[in-house]
Amino acid sequence: MEDADTPSAKSGQTLAGITILLMVIIGATTAVGLSPILPQIRAEFAATPGADFLTKALITVFGISALVGSPLTGWLLKHWGARNLFLGTAITFIAAGLGGMVAPNLIMLVFTRFVSGVAAAICGAAYYTFVMTQYPPGKRERWLGYLGTIGAIWAVVVSILAGELSQFGWRFALLTHLLALPLLVLIPVAFRKSTWTQATPDSSVARSDTGLRRMTPAIVVGLFSGAIVMSTPLYLPLQLSAIGVTDARAIGLLMAWYMVISATSAFLYGNLRRFLSVAGVNLLAFSAAGAGYLSLALWPEAQWRLAELVVLGCGTGLLTPNLAAFAGRRGDAIEKAKSIGISKAAYFVGAFLFQALLAALAITAANLSLVALAMICIPGAAMLLAARPGSGRARASEPAE
Repeated sequence: MEDADTPSAKSGQTLAGITILLMVIIGATTAVGLSPILPQIRAEFAATPGADFLTKALITVFGISALVGSPLTGWLLKHWGARNLFLGTAITFIAAGLGGMVAPNLIMLVFTRFVSGVAAAICGAAYYTFVMTQYPPGKRERWLGYLGTIGAIWAVVVSILAGELSQFGWRFALLTHLLALPLLVLIPVAFRKSTWTQATPDSSVARSDTGLRRMTPAIVVGLFSGAIVMSTPLYLPLQLSAIGVTDARAIGLLMAWYMVISATSAFLYGNLRRFLSVAGVNLLAFSAAGAGYLSLALWPEAQWRLAELVVLGCGTGLLTPNLAAFAGRRGDAIEKAKSIGISKAAYFVGAFLFQALLAALAITAANLSLVALAMICIPGAAMLLAARPGSGRARASEPAE
């Protein structure tokens, strides 16, 4: 393998990094690309049985896609190689988007979103694996943070662009999938080798410790991370509405403030990892998110609101990059891919399970928003057990780049 310190190796790694940052648009487009046009879609297919449910499924089906696609990443990486996997997911994503433009009915449109989601889930788990295996400690943590930040930026860009294109008809919003076209050129160049190997071997890997037992901590972390992060865009606007913030523009500005804080927190993840272990960041992130939610529930007055959103955003912004670091802390590239894939699947499963629990509580709870935000402390407390010593956590004393 080419020496990592040679100029050609460094330039190749830089191109691969740029390509991966562009790949983040696949997940961002799948997750939020249709949000601005859901009312138009529901209006066009209003006569379809179950139209309201199927319209919402255009967004929520991504969770099912992740559950199907993410665990396959390790197997596909082993049999296809990195280049073919990335190229295949990019092609599938673009094709699914264009297929949605000509979908004759709502069921077919949901199916195209499912296919797009599977591609996005596989691609996401794979590029997190790339970062965890190709960058040395110190640099890898910074790149995990960059991915979280770029994901938030892409989500805003895609949402705005989809809204503008929808002025010509909702189907035109699916043209946002064409933003991935440069990947068809960049991927073959950036990933000339079909596979990659572990750049910084982990001597702590216990080869006999494989299978579901080894992945259980990553699954637990994924479940609670997804429950907390994915609940924010749903329950935060509801809470703001419950405390009297009814103007959509005001809610939008507060959500934008929260997203900026969350993206900044993700960007600073690598710096924080110089002082805290993966388990330490988990404890900090879950505690901050829980404190932010609980504070919003107990002290909703306007003078505290921005500060409370800062605390909440600092916590949730750290959870996604730290999940990849936690899941990918052991094993070679294939093992890391399997663990990251299963943790990402658990991430979306956790979001659905947690929301189902809140829906059941809403039957007897007087204020759903307050209950939802207060209960976020439970996953935070459970993480104290998942991040105990002996779970293979990375140490804060990992060497810098």
